Amino acid sequence: MLNTNIFLTRPEKPNDFTKISGDGIVPCIWELEIINHERISWINNILKNETNPKFKNYLKDVINTIYV
Repeated sequence: MLNTNIFLTRPEKPNDFTKISGDGIVPCIWELEIINHERISWINNILKNETNPKFKNYLKDVINTIYV
């Protein structure tokens, strides 16, 4: 079992952290694949395009995985 805590901070108050995770239990292994897809899409569409982020491409990017 993995356990994690997620905190949020804002640029105007970088030392003011708010815990936004629940009890610290992370998603199951199947949900992690979806989270990883979103992470990769964010990197490819936003972070790698610093001067011209592709928000529409990010929002249109979907995962369609079939397991047999």
